Amino acid sequence: MTKQDRFAFLPEELVAAMEARGEQPSVIVRDLARYYDMVERGRKSLVGLFSDSELRLLADMTASTVLDANFIDSLPSAIEDAIADNKRNQGEDLSSITGKVRSLDHAALYALLDGIERFWMKSARQEETTPQAIANGLGDDGTFIPFTRYDSYFTR
Repeated sequence: MTKQDRFAFLPEELVAAMEARGEQPSVIVRDLARYYDMVERGRKSLVGLFSDSELRLLADMTASTVLDANFIDSLPSAIEDAIADNKRNQGEDLSSITGKVRSLDHAALYALLDGIERFWMKSARQEETTPQAIANGLGDDGTFIPFTRYDSYFTR
């Protein structure tokens, strides 16, 4: 099996959603391409928006959290809880972060969560990274380049 060959068990709801959109292999590739393109576009909203301490708080508060689509809606509340804990523990005022997160559209929120996941993956591999990598992207190791032609992928 090559790196390009992937296998996953999918929940029934996801399979039904894909079947409603067409041929499964092409839908999976097309929709992943759409998602990664949306994340890269959303990331542009994050550049320069958060300080290092705000990004570190966001990363720390999500370290043991499942960052699925459902987490997007509860993110501002989770941040408020983390800010309250942080004030008690470190005395630092990070209350502006809630307003910043509430101002983000869904593309930017997904980009934020994607950046946090990638930040922790790099940290787990003991690769050098900084909190600003969450907002600025992580360089050449996973930056998505959009593509529009799938013909060669499906004819092999």
